[in-house]
Amino acid sequence: MAGVLATDDPHRFGFHNLRHSLASFLVRSKTDPKTVQTLLHHSNVKTMLQLYAHSVPEDRLVAQGQALAAFLQPPPTGAVN
Repeated sequence: MAGVLATDDPHRFGFHNLRHSLASFLVRSKTDPKTVQTLLHHSNVKTMLQLYAHSVPEDRLVAQGQALAAFLQPPPTGAVN
């Protein structure tokens, strides 16, 4: 039927998608989470971070690499185990 959106269409777009994209973009660009919460008019920063902001695979790989480098780094000289 022409002009009708299918509810199960994965390519469906709406303003709600923009909220998710904005939250993810701002968090990824290191905007203070409290500021993002205010911009999206959420009463709780936890809601914004858990439901709206999505991580990006490239960021996860960078974080994993940083953690691995920290784990493999030799202890500082004079450190006690």
